[in-house]
Amino acid sequence: MKFTSYEVPVGYTLQKCPKPPIIKDGEITEETRKSEYFTDDIVKYSCNPGFHITGSDESRCTERTWLAAPQCSDISCSPPPEIENGVLTGKKKDQYASGDKVRYRCNNGYAFEKKTNDKSEAICEETQWKSIPVCRKIGEPCGPAPVVQYGDYLGPKQNYYKSGYTMQYKCPNFYKTEGETSVRCENGVWGDPPVCLEPCTANAKDMKENNIDFKWIAGNKLYSEHDDEMEFRCIYGFEISNQTHLRVKCKRGVILYPKCIKIGSCLLSQSTMKQQNIYLNRSSEISNGETVTFECYEKMVPENVLQATCVNGKLDYPKCLFAEKCKSAPEVQNGKLKGEQNQGGYDSGSTVEFECDPQHVLSGPISVKCERGQWSDLPQCLKPCKIFTKDLNARNVELISPEDEHIYENGDEVDFKCKTGFKNINSGNPLKGECNDGKMKYPKCFQGCRMVLKTSKHQSNSIEFVPLKNIHE
Repeated sequence: MKFTSYEVPVGYTLQKCPKPPIIKDGEITEETRKSEYFTDDIVKYSCNPGFHITGSDESRCTERTWLAAPQCSDISCSPPPEIENGVLTGKKKDQYASGDKVRYRCNNGYAFEKKTNDKSEAICEETQWKSIPVCRKIGEPCGPAPVVQYGDYLGPKQNYYKSGYTMQYKCPNFYKTEGETSVRCENGVWGDPPVCLEPCTANAKDMKENNIDFKWIAGNKLYSEHDDEMEFRCIYGFEISNQTHLRVKCKRGVILYPKCIKIGSCLLSQSTMKQQNIYLNRSSEISNGETVTFECYEKMVPENVLQATCVNGKLDYPKCLFAEKCKSAPEVQNGKLKGEQNQGGYDSGSTVEFECDPQHVLSGPISVKCERGQWSDLPQCLKPCKIFTKDLNARNVELISPEDEHIYENGDEVDFKCKTGFKNINSGNPLKGECNDGKMKYPKCFQGCRMVLKTSKHQSNSIEFVPLKNIHE
């Protein structure tokens, strides 16, 4: 199996991870060993001979931290147990490796129970002794015959049966018998009785819910033995993606009915959704033309949109990715974060809010969002303006109300007037200035002379001449 780094979306930068942890009595497998590791990389471990992995054999790097590495546990066994009416043969050791076997023998007048896989041996399997033999007294009688669910035995009902007695069993009609129908009592132990496997009943109600009916027979009910096949067909106007799904087997009384959907509809694939890290809490059938919105698994974010539309039986599933955290809240010039900084970082999808310093004006969103380790567009805190005498003199203007001279916020308008001896070239418009991110836009007045042109006895027009050097200042 080849392990590779996580697929990185365009514009998304993975963080470098430290070296993966070293484990006692084990090592990283060759196929996952690399010189450098990044976010979402996986390493796989294997244990030295005589040890085995406890839990998962993998560790993943998230947020520059490796998740808990596995441990290698000793799988040797302590000395084998003593058995009743028998003894261990050979020399006993202090420790046994997994896979080691030991042999026993029964005392005189006793024999090994035949139910044991190897009637004289026990085996060490990862710290535990298995298949420990049992010695039974030869000729010891058995107690009551074993009970079989759904079935019955055909011999007499007694409290005790002699060693060597054989009991016959039978299952009801339509129940399939698994195992031997003859069970023998031997040295006080009954052999394994058979199992009666339940039949299935296909009925009209269940078929209607799945939009199917029988393919080869008429009727609305069918009895079938365990492991027998039943074949269905879709009713008119419905279809199924794979015709082989219409042939199913009875499994101990359970029928996994195939489901037919309306022609053109889509049937949700649980395996595909799991692979894409998404889920949808609704019925599995989506009508043709219907749009649904999926959801991401916890701590994941959508690669693109989460909506998908069923088009003639086809559905393009969205995909979710592991969400990288934002390490800290961003900084906004002339502003500050509302509340305290989260020292543990910010999950993808979380938001923070900002506020501006006094007399600064917020421009843009008040809150920003962490998306895959990156913050969305930040707001601006626009600076205030202050009026200076030198700027007024340079433009031959003054405040209408000198006592109003103070700091103006972004967007504020200020009323001006020309100084004595200077004129407003647009005499019909008021002199106004505006604060724009710390810079005041001032109006300007000019020197000039005024000439009155009389056109009639009752009318006069005035023309104001302004020297060219003043106009182009």
